[in-house]
Amino acid sequence: MALVIVDSGDPVVDRAALASLAASAVTVLSFTQSQGTVAAVVAALASSGHVSIESGAPSVDEVAPEVAERFLELLARVPRDFKLRDKPLTHTWEFGNDASLWWLHELSGRRSDIYPLFTRLCQLEVARQALLRTGATQVTLVSNDKAFSDVVASLCGVLGIGYRRTAAEKPNDGMSYRGILTRLALWSGRTLAQTFLAKLLTPNTKPVRALPDERPSPICCFHTLYPSFFISTNGAMDEKFHRVPNLIASHGVTPFLAVTFAADDGHQHMTMGAYLNACLMLRRKPNFNDVPARLVDRDLPWLGLFVGLVKGASAALKNAGLERNSAFRDQWRLGDVDIFPLIRPELRMAAYRTPRYLMHLRRMQASIDTIAPDSVTSALFEFPYGRATSMAIATSRAKPLNIGVQHGPTGRKLMYRFAAGELAPSGEGRGPQHVPMPDHLILESEEARTVLSSSGYPLERLHVLGAPRLDALADAPRWGGQSTPANASSSGPMRILVIFGGTDGGQIMGTIRPVLTSAEHYHFILKPHPRSSVQAEQIERFLSAGQTASRGSTHEIASGDIYHLMPDADAVVTTYSSAGMEAAALGYPVVTLNLPDFASPSGLMDMTGNVRFAASPDALKEALADVASGQGLADSGEMERAFFSRLDGQSQSRWAETIARLTREHAAS
Repeated sequence: MALVIVDSGDPVVDRAALASLAASAVTVLSFTQSQGTVAAVVAALASSGHVSIESGAPSVDEVAPEVAERFLELLARVPRDFKLRDKPLTHTWEFGNDASLWWLHELSGRRSDIYPLFTRLCQLEVARQALLRTGATQVTLVSNDKAFSDVVASLCGVLGIGYRRTAAEKPNDGMSYRGILTRLALWSGRTLAQTFLAKLLTPNTKPVRALPDERPSPICCFHTLYPSFFISTNGAMDEKFHRVPNLIASHGVTPFLAVTFAADDGHQHMTMGAYLNACLMLRRKPNFNDVPARLVDRDLPWLGLFVGLVKGASAALKNAGLERNSAFRDQWRLGDVDIFPLIRPELRMAAYRTPRYLMHLRRMQASIDTIAPDSVTSALFEFPYGRATSMAIATSRAKPLNIGVQHGPTGRKLMYRFAAGELAPSGEGRGPQHVPMPDHLILESEEARTVLSSSGYPLERLHVLGAPRLDALADAPRWGGQSTPANASSSGPMRILVIFGGTDGGQIMGTIRPVLTSAEHYHFILKPHPRSSVQAEQIERFLSAGQTASRGSTHEIASGDIYHLMPDADAVVTTYSSAGMEAAALGYPVVTLNLPDFASPSGLMDMTGNVRFAASPDALKEALADVASGQGLADSGEMERAFFSRLDGQSQSRWAETIARLTREHAAS
């Protein structure tokens, strides 16, 4: 018995290796949507054997919770057990007031929805289960990814199974250190230029501790990383807070905005020209939606800036040193399997990004001491930028109350989850061994409260108040409650709204096209993500390439608000996009695609009722037929409570009241 693993991405079919498999039966475990690749693999196998083909897509999502628990324990254990100079890593990397550089590291940030490491671990577990289930004695990997090949080889070694390496492997170590050095040099120059422009052009705006009736009031400073809401949306609200800063004034608290335009390469990157225009805008009008604003990029003194650049370079070198430390490499074993080849790219990303987080920390320290607010409200889960903000608050002279807010649904994202011992018992995150955490957390959902409380965060400091960004959904049309979709019994086609995420456009089109070209009575309404590279032109070109004369289904590419498109849809198709969770909470039937390219972080993966799942074009047809039959449609109240607490239009008011109350209590203490 042999197992052939077909990798996603850019697999290379090693025909000689496949033809030499001496097995009476072969199982092809596919992690790719490319039917051409799978067909080429099957064609290269010996014709005399029995071949079965399995898609690994649904299994990847099934094993994700189990893999997440084991991976989180490993992430907590390594910095605690691995020692440098006879001290745990978190203490060796300690700097300033009990903070640790480890918590600004990409690995501790655990962005499972962006980086490929976690998906690879899930694929590895699916492969392990397939080996045990089939009893295979030979394994061949169809891939050119040397890192994944090395990890699969380690798994086979642990299980005592023969492994045939692919002929065209390519290193996948992430950025080269020469590239990192070049980029950091460019970033340093950019940082100096940004600081010069900020100091030269932006006003020294400070909050005034008085309400209109001259009563002194405490100050709440709202911190944001999203410059596009200042420079290109003609007065639109910052999507994290919306009207909350304006509303807290009615509760006896003065609002103030602290914004950075310099956080890039993972946020909304600004050219130097755009940065100049943003500074000029703040010079002309130093407020945003009637709330005074200050650019924190201006507050770090020049000496502090140069010290920050030096410390950033030191942090990058420390990360580089870890990669070369054999004892550190040996720590990365998951169930005795050596996964360090997958860790290496994360270390290099940390060498590149940690200096940015350190600079953000120093800027926020200087700005908080300048503004001297009674509280700071910011998004905790925003890469390690949120942790850097928490460190800055804790180490500032002003010592304001630290209020963290959730932005976006929890789902299965690892960054919301912590292992035992990572959080301090008090929830304040003091000490280098503990994740820097806010004093209070304002949450969107019951699901988030469950996740964080089970991770050890004190329940009394968790406030579930809903999602301000979704207050407009209070008036959005909900599913009408009919037993069958609107068009299911009519002569018209079933209308399916397909909502793209930011990075899943190609995979979605790969699943939709076979249905579009072979099935009848469907009309697909395709809504691209505004920040995706896959837009109308690319979608039309891809789908049109598969058109046939006998095709019975149609499609259109839509623009505008998805909530105006939903009422005319009989079903919504999505992957990890939060729009799918919103559709489910509004009662619409949702089909969630299990894509083989990544482990989905969507909370829909753990839901039933109106949610169905599909891992292939045929499975999508079955799920849509199930929707058309009206079977299993259930009340959406459970999903609304789990994902968003209440879609009643009052979340902004609840946030404002709670943030103001916490600020007043802290100011009075």
